[in-house]
Amino acid sequence: MLGTVAALFADQLRVLDIKDKQTIGAFEAAKGLCKDTLWAQRKDSKEGSGPSQLQALVLGRCARVEGREGSWNARVLELLVFDATGKVVLVVGDGHLEGYRWVTDNGKPMIAGARSLLSIGGIVVEAKKRSAVAAK
Repeated sequence: MLGTVAALFADQLRVLDIKDKQTIGAFEAAKGLCKDTLWAQRKDSKEGSGPSQLQALVLGRCARVEGREGSWNARVLELLVFDATGKVVLVVGDGHLEGYRWVTDNGKPMIAGARSLLSIGGIVVEAKKRSAVAAK
C-alpha cells in the first residue's frame, strides 16, 4: 500500500486528474525506466453538482532494483477498492490479496478484521479484534 494510513480513506487522499494517456497494459509492457503513476475510477455524485466519489485506484510503482546479477527496472501494480463510504475494502497486488471489514467505534471508523491471502504457499493471514481489547 502507499505506506500511509491515509490510503485507507478515499476522502483523505488528494487524487488529481492526470491527463496521461498511458494505459495499465502499456505500463506493464513497457521496458526501461518508468515513473510512478496512478489511475483513478470515480463515480459522479447523485446530485450531479457535487464532487465525484473515488471508487478505486491502481498504483503503478517503479524502482531500480539491485540484485546479485546486477540491477533491473522493476514495476508493480496495486489495486485499492473503496466502498460507498470511502473506506478501502480490498487491496490486490503482486502476490497478495487483502480484504478489510469495518465498524464504527465511538463514532470513528475502525478495522474490525482483515484477511490476507499470500501467493507463497497459499498462506491465509487473518486479523480480528481481540475481546480483551474490545472490552476496554
